[in-house]
Amino acid sequence: MAEAPWTVSVVIPTVGRAELGRAIESVAAQSYPAAEILIVSDTADPIHLPDLPGLRLLTVGPRAGGNAARQHGIESAHGRLVALLDDDDEWFPDHLSELVTLVQRANPTDDRWVASSRVVARRAGGDEVWPDRPIRDDEQLSHYLFRKSSVKGGVGFMQASTLVFPRSLAMDIPFDPALRFHQDVAWLNALSRSSQPPRVFQPESPTVVHHIGNGVAKSITSAKSIAWARQHLDASDRRTIGDFIAVHSLNAAKNEDSVRRMWETLRTAFTVGRPGPAATIYACALIAQVSLRRPGRG
Repeated sequence: MAEAPWTVSVVIPTVGRAELGRAIESVAAQSYPAAEILIVSDTADPIHLPDLPGLRLLTVGPRAGGNAARQHGIESAHGRLVALLDDDDEWFPDHLSELVTLVQRANPTDDRWVASSRVVARRAGGDEVWPDRPIRDDEQLSHYLFRKSSVKGGVGFMQASTLVFPRSLAMDIPFDPALRFHQDVAWLNALSRSSQPPRVFQPESPTVVHHIGNGVAKSITSAKSIAWARQHLDASDRRTIGDFIAVHSLNAAKNEDSVRRMWETLRTAFTVGRPGPAATIYACALIAQVSLRRPGRG
């Protein structure tokens, strides 16, 4: 790997959001220039792009889904490395430089690695930095992503816009085009469960602005989230699947505006898994908080 060129292809799936231009501008401003920018359109509407060197427009769908668009871009890429960016997020100018330099210093001997940065999570109420800690050297990737180690925070976060990895890795283990939610973590989980789990490289500083709005995450039902967990997570790892349902699926139930559904979700977490103390306390506190805010709702 050390002797190979460190050329980066940027893949941006899009449904034609107005923020696409901002995302492209953040790629063009990188101190470590990308070899190409692949815009993968998943809409029937026209996509208007700036005149930039290396900018290509690809199409899937329409409505093929984010993973179908990502994988099509990856398969069409010419670079040795792929960097993903959602069309409503943006990079700091040193994003690619930070991640590529970090991996170069580690000098991995194969292509079984993923680099990911922390993010500035931006919403109307203000900014936060996610996650609160990087993965430990001896920590399993699925445990980092899905287990809750503390009541406040305590879960890993590796969102698509933070990821840089060898193209060959996603050719060996592709993104699942059938998935419409939990898409990026499903791929990371598949890597974690493979015969050769990847090394993970994470710099200390955030290099991505992750804009949080009413996207796909808000539309996931608790039932679908639980079904995803039962299909994709290791059923014998009861702590991990229990924590996932008690945290992620429970938040989906919260978005359904049903306290009853939240309790049902927590019961399911204990039926199919064994949530740890932090996840259990978090879940009970969240249900109590929602119950007090929404008295009389089932």
